[in-house]
Amino acid sequence: MAGRSYHGIRARLAALACALALAAGAARGETLTVGDLSLDYAAPWQRGDAREEAESASLILLHGAGGAALTVRLPDHQVRLRLPEARFRERLERQWRERHGATVAIRPVELAGLGWLMARYPSQEGEGRVVFHLVTVLDGRVHHLLAQAPAAERDLPEPLRALLSAARTAVAEPATVSPQAGPLASPAWRLERVIVARPDAGRLGMLAGREAALLPGGLVTGYALSPRELGFGGFLEGYVWVAGEDGQPARRPLARRWDVAWDAPPEVWPARAPLSLTARVGPDTRVAPDGRLGLRLTLALLCGSETALREAWRRMAAGEATPALDCPESAAPAVAAAALAGDAAPPGERALDLPAAAAPPAHAGDGLARRLVLSARAFGTESGQGWGDSLLGAVAVHYVYAPGAGP
Repeated sequence: MAGRSYHGIRARLAALACALALAAGAARGETLTVGDLSLDYAAPWQRGDAREEAESASLILLHGAGGAALTVRLPDHQVRLRLPEARFRERLERQWRERHGATVAIRPVELAGLGWLMARYPSQEGEGRVVFHLVTVLDGRVHHLLAQAPAAERDLPEPLRALLSAARTAVAEPATVSPQAGPLASPAWRLERVIVARPDAGRLGMLAGREAALLPGGLVTGYALSPRELGFGGFLEGYVWVAGEDGQPARRPLARRWDVAWDAPPEVWPARAPLSLTARVGPDTRVAPDGRLGLRLTLALLCGSETALREAWRRMAAGEATPALDCPESAAPAVAAAALAGDAAPPGERALDLPAAAAPPAHAGDGLARRLVLSARAFGTESGQGWGDSLLGAVAVHYVYAPGAGP
């Protein structure tokens, strides 16, 4: 009896020691590494099934029973980026919107010094689940993270936020160059993002209503606006009633066609360097004999907290006016404009010249982030009351530059 009690106690102690060892291992945590990205995790996070990881070519983390709360996948391959990061992000956002339509919500996220572009959209693996797709670029390679969560999660789930807030990277910090090692890079502005204003269907409908109000007794029969990074296209069609040759009312069709493109602004814009962009119209462009189609460039310096700037980018992407975020050293925005068609001039190419960009401040000391914003906007007649002017006024593309260094 005593022997059996002794062995039973020893077995229970061994089981307890094993449990404590496992708990200690979980407390210490483990690391998941993909490319240059490392994520430290501990209980209640658990590593996914090895077979499923092999089949999906991803590393998997589960949070909650069987991943009921969160299933995180990190594809174990990274693609080398072959275009500027700002252009890549713009293209990625456009692909997400084309694929998921109105169901996708996209915004930038910054955690642990890493800038992610995040999309939330419905999961294809069943109702009641959504996907949080996050993408970042490290040392020129694209890293993806996909997390499945309950549809009730409207924003980045807190466990995932905590996981990413402790993320580490293997990207080396840039070396400090001493004055003796050679000349320092000259100050410059580097293209950080491109914001293409994309008014939603409701706003476009409102603009079309304004166009219809200019046709007493007439009707707008069709319209479209297709902005892109380096130009825009669109059309506006309708009709008005006029007196025919026989004195009877006759329908006179109206049509406007727009096809405008301009040169790409520089990826790196040296400080105090002027800028010249050439804009041109396509052969199908049609404006009224007394109408006008033009392009206006505006260069402005914006200052604000990172939160204020993110809100500004969101509003600009929705087609709203550029927020007034003036810097202490701000001057009046520089403007260059040119008529590309109409005004009794044949459609063609026009050069738009802007003065030199201001130099990024070395040490502002006011805690404000600074961005140089080059905006391209379309315009119509001088009065703004011509047929088609309301739709043209919705065209806006913004090139956002962050302080950097030249080559």
